Amino acid sequence: MAAAPVFDGAYILVPEASDTVRHAIDRAVRQFPFLLRPIARSRLERVNPVHARFSIEETAAGFRIDFGEGGPVLAPADGSPVPWTRPDGERLLLSVARDGGDLVQTFVAEDGRRENRFRFQDDGTLALYVTIESPRLAAPVTYRLIYRRAPPEPIERPRADSTARACRGGRHTEPAGAYEGLCWRGESLQLAASPAAHVGGGLRPAQGGKLP
Repeated sequence: MAAAPVFDGAYILVPEASDTVRHAIDRAVRQFPFLLRPIARSRLERVNPVHARFSIEETAAGFRIDFGEGGPVLAPADGSPVPWTRPDGERLLLSVARDGGDLVQTFVAEDGRRENRFRFQDDGTLALYVTIESPRLAAPVTYRLIYRRAPPEPIERPRADSTARACRGGRHTEPAGAYEGLCWRGESLQLAASPAAHVGGGLRPAQGGKLP
């Protein structure tokens, strides 16, 4: 039995490989009488934003999916529906569950439902298949967006022209030359190799420097 795919991570949109959502909305809007088309278009555009980046995290409490709109959305992994309120105040029922190798997020509103189906492709990209259904639509609105994994965030380190120093209640950096005795070794702060840099286990100010 194949192991369940790991969806944890951040993802970036690949526009050239994705469907154009506006075209999917255009097809749906043509089903409506001319005077109702602006209303239908406004509603469909509001519930179908194209996110350039999102993240997925599986926690003990369930799946946390963050599209950056209104903060992360958390739901149990067993598919149990939970109440959720959109940033614009609309109240929905939200659920998340695995379906074979897919991860399925569902939003149910009074006038319809949206399904986000996440599925890994053979080339390692992640496809998001979106389906919008409503009694007001003659046919579902469907489209596919392709995402790739985002590169790891760079680790912030002190600038080359700074030296870290110790202080009461924590650590911070001072311009190079103000203090000697502490330096960065990989990811940790350690005493400098030169014994002249510290006296009696403490710090000695560099030439022209003063201890606080």
